[in-house]
Amino acid sequence: PSPLCDPSHSNRGHRRLVGLGRARDAGWMQNDASYKRLYAHAELVADLLRSCVRENWIQQLDFGTLERVPGSHVDQKLQQRHSDVIWRLRLAHSDRWVYVYLLLEFQSKSDRWMPIRMLNYVGLFYDHLLQTKALKASEPLPLVLPIVLYNGEHRWRQPLSLKALRGALPPELERHQPELLSVLIDQGRFLAELPPAEAETLSTLLFRMDQAETEDALAEATRAMATLLQQPAYRHLATSIGIWLQRVLLPPVATDLEWTEIENFWELTDMLQERVRRWPERWKREG
Repeated sequence: PSPLCDPSHSNRGHRRLVGLGRARDAGWMQNDASYKRLYAHAELVADLLRSCVRENWIQQLDFGTLERVPGSHVDQKLQQRHSDVIWRLRLAHSDRWVYVYLLLEFQSKSDRWMPIRMLNYVGLFYDHLLQTKALKASEPLPLVLPIVLYNGEHRWRQPLSLKALRGALPPELERHQPELLSVLIDQGRFLAELPPAEAETLSTLLFRMDQAETEDALAEATRAMATLLQQPAYRHLATSIGIWLQRVLLPPVATDLEWTEIENFWELTDMLQERVRRWPERWKREG
């Protein structure tokens, strides 16, 4: 398996200055909604697939057909999943859809029972397609790509497949068991394994902001994001990224400033840079 999906990887924990882990207690639903708003943008979903799912078949997807599955088309049980986002796109030169089931898993530790949860979600989604008559008997099932996007402080160490949970079985029995292997995108691990010379993307910069361990690191990542968002194709993303930055990342670190009314990404970026610039003056005052 890809190292990004390998649950046996070492558990290199780290202390984060910012992030949903410490903001969740104050209003986790608002924070989940801010993350979900990010992945309501096709550009961010496409970048996530291209940058973070390191599998060759991704090149066979037709990103020009990428579209979000509206919430009104999702089963009521699935609608209760505030941290799920579903998109679809076609395989290149094909009429077959690939549904991308993106589970935003923002908690401090990995979940041992994730394979069971994901099997349930994917099963409910297929049932929804069946109930809405989106499935035709003459066609094969649409493909579903289950992705877990995880931003916890500790590296993910739990299994990603039902087979790993079951343990060793005789082959003649194993072949009758359900199986589903999710793609794990562990933000911290992804950044640790990213080649230094690799160009920054929307996803890598979002991860750097989310995983920042110092205010200086957050300011640097935010400045780099501001440069990327100057591109005409990305400028419209600034509003959602600004809301996410203000509601999720800044509250734990900016208690001495009034951020609550500012959601403009460019203003927040300027304020962060000014805050970092003033650190030497603060250090002198504090001795």
